[in-house]
Amino acid sequence: MSCDNCSGRIAVQLKRIFNGATLTAKRDFTLALSGFTPSPPTYPLTFISARGAGEATVTSQTVTRIANSNRSRVRLTLSYPVTVFYTDASGARGRANAVINDDIDLLLVLPDTPYTIEVDYSFGASIGSIADDGTVTMSACRKLTVKVLTRFDAIICVNGCVEYPQASLTEDAVCSGLTVNNS
Repeated sequence: MSCDNCSGRIAVQLKRIFNGATLTAKRDFTLALSGFTPSPPTYPLTFISARGAGEATVTSQTVTRIANSNRSRVRLTLSYPVTVFYTDASGARGRANAVINDDIDLLLVLPDTPYTIEVDYSFGASIGSIADDGTVTMSACRKLTVKVLTRFDAIICVNGCVEYPQASLTEDAVCSGLTVNNS
């Protein structure tokens, strides 16, 4: 069946990536740790690694249109969590949480329609140290993916619209040796 005479339809709102950019950089971070597990750790702590991935929280954004250009200057302030893994003085493995506050400044082409900006992040560090005051200093690689999103509505036909290809059955050939004809 085709969707030409489809009587069942649904409307869905979708996100479309209008534009975006990826920024990858090696940076040094010094962060306060919290949420030690197990708690409290036995100092000194030995840094193992730090990592995190997901959607960053955009805490502020400033957009400045550039005259005589289709580009805009976009300045974002973000925050995103990372987990720091360590061993303590007794040899027990543990983890703690840290929050990174980051700023980015880039040029993007923005749509004339309403849009939102989302940022995904990926973070990893294998070089670092943890001080007795609960701060971590580390060299890390962080990748930020900035997405300029617009929304649009789509109507989807929901019945009689999927045509599956014809399949040829192999059970007759495969199973013929297993059946006994008692006639």
